[in-house]
Amino acid sequence: MGRHDHFILAILDSDDESAASEALRRASLTHESYSREFDRMLNEADPPPAPYDPKKGTSPNPATYWCMGRAEGIAIALRSTIVAAEHLLVAILWGSITTYVLQRLGVTRDEIIAHLAALGVWVPSLNLPSPVVPAFGERVFVPMDKLDYLARTIPDLLPEGTPFGLNHDRTGRAWLLAGEGIDLPSYVALALDRELGSN
Repeated sequence: MGRHDHFILAILDSDDESAASEALRRASLTHESYSREFDRMLNEADPPPAPYDPKKGTSPNPATYWCMGRAEGIAIALRSTIVAAEHLLVAILWGSITTYVLQRLGVTRDEIIAHLAALGVWVPSLNLPSPVVPAFGERVFVPMDKLDYLARTIPDLLPEGTPFGLNHDRTGRAWLLAGEGIDLPSYVALALDRELGSN
């Protein structure tokens, strides 16, 4: 677990009639429509997400902790004794990570913020931050047994601030990604050459 979408689904599915759930409904969002689009997006993913394993359970990722921390900060600033759904929703909307499902459903963050404000919920007076949408180049496939080494090495070789990512799937494919315009295969070759030279 870790996507902001899970939080939005929880707000939409809550039995509590919160201002957060009402703001989402006023933006024409329902648990059914959001869940359907979220599932569609996951089915289009490459690689697809691994099936849920009840033995392993779920664990939050860094983005989840970041969002929860911001929601707690909002609650503290407003002298609330609890972190309410409204605090969480504002934290999500004010983040720099794009909520792709909202985009796919044609709903803007500004629209939801306006509904929250109309319902009397505190929202920051600052403009919403621009979402961070890194532009990546083509995948560069690498041997699975080199993925950890390259993940540690490549970022230090790339120009400062270059977006970098990696992934693998259950078939044993592993790949790296870097910002558009970066000659990633050359950096991979350099890293592998350095590894050979150090052995």
